[in-house]
Amino acid sequence: MRSGRFIRHPNGYLKRHRAEYYDRLQAVRLDGKWEEWVAFFLRGIAEVAAEAHATARRIVDLREKHRALLQSAGRSAANLLRLLDLMYEQPVLTPRGVERRLGVSYPTAASLISRMAAHGLLHETTGKRRGRRYSYGPYVEMFEDSEPVRPDFSGDATGGHD
Repeated sequence: MRSGRFIRHPNGYLKRHRAEYYDRLQAVRLDGKWEEWVAFFLRGIAEVAAEAHATARRIVDLREKHRALLQSAGRSAANLLRLLDLMYEQPVLTPRGVERRLGVSYPTAASLISRMAAHGLLHETTGKRRGRRYSYGPYVEMFEDSEPVRPDFSGDATGGHD
């Protein structure tokens, strides 16, 4: 699971407005109402852009908050901050993966993961004693069933429909 996977896409908008989408397409086919179709589609692009902007802002805020939390962790702060950076690239990870990616020993990787779990930043997802995976829950949860952000179209020239 890479963070790039969570980029917002117009398909979500089109699915949420499926009936209007098909009505607008039909109006283009039958009556040549291209302007209305373009206005509908541009509203979708604006909504998706607003969602992406809001998500990016939440990610930056979360990162700042968690960096501040970890900076006071004493001599392990540097490795905890490196692990935090890795968690944004790979929000689901294993101790072996942390060992390889950070170039630390397995016990150090396991200790860093335990410290992150103690701070509530990582949680174990498999329930197993071996082959454990850990998820950066606060980050991953930002992308689960998020409500769309509705941009304000008051006073615009698109002839917006609600």
